[in-house]
Amino acid sequence: MLSSSHYENRSFKNYFFGVKKMNTKSKENGDTELGSLRKRVNSLSNLLKTQEKEFESTRRQIDATENLYIDLCVEIGDILFYLDEDNRFLDIQAKPGVPLFQQPQEFIGKKIEDVIPSDVAEKYFSALEKLTPGNPQTFQYSLSINGNLYSFMATLNRSAIDNKTVAKIRNITRYKNVEKELQRETTLFEILFNNSPESIVLTEKDGSVLRVNKEFENMFGFNRNEVRGENIDRLIAPEELLSEAQQITSQIVQNKKIHEEAKRRRKDGSTLFVSILGATVDIEEENKIVFCIYRDI
Repeated sequence: MLSSSHYENRSFKNYFFGVKKMNTKSKENGDTELGSLRKRVNSLSNLLKTQEKEFESTRRQIDATENLYIDLCVEIGDILFYLDEDNRFLDIQAKPGVPLFQQPQEFIGKKIEDVIPSDVAEKYFSALEKLTPGNPQTFQYSLSINGNLYSFMATLNRSAIDNKTVAKIRNITRYKNVEKELQRETTLFEILFNNSPESIVLTEKDGSVLRVNKEFENMFGFNRNEVRGENIDRLIAPEELLSEAQQITSQIVQNKKIHEEAKRRRKDGSTLFVSILGATVDIEEENKIVFCIYRDI
């Protein structure tokens, strides 16, 4: 018969080895979890490094694109101003020979109102009040530089990162001069067209009336609103002479300058003999305007 001490020793050994196995298993589990954690950390670290490389690559591409944009702007004659949050000039990029109100060094460190005339500065401030990232503001202004008047168009953009402002200034003097000349010629044409002692009508190639002048209204009795869009031949040619009138219009459309005498009809049905001078005016490659003058003979 075994003594009680024998069972106690056996129980102790079972406990000891059981605990040892548990500790060993726990250690193995811990090592496994630690290894898994290390793998996750390494994976995240590698991912972070990859993202950093991609970010750096993207940043270099953005810088290269921005530098190219600046070079192109400067090359075509644009002026680039960089301003801080207090509207102080930080830098200026301009091609030599571009008209500037002040020398570049006179801008740096100064506020807008310290360099630019007050009327122009007000336009800047008005645009700056509305300026937000992604919402550029554009306005035009004029400046007298070395005795010459220049016209400029300013486009302001604000950075979402540092809240700085980039102002792109383009010299639009030539365009403004062309615009003024075109306006002058348009005004002159309107004066000559409306006050000509000759009856004048402008039509499409198909004879649809575009415009008539005052003398046409007086001669034929039609109001200009009545004739707009109507076929000129059907409008003023007697029915028995419609085919003849259409042939004359067809000749003009074929770039033939014509001078004919014919009978035409007024709004009230009465007829008159007229001299017809006709030619085409090329507006675009496929767009011709028929220009006719009617004289009462």
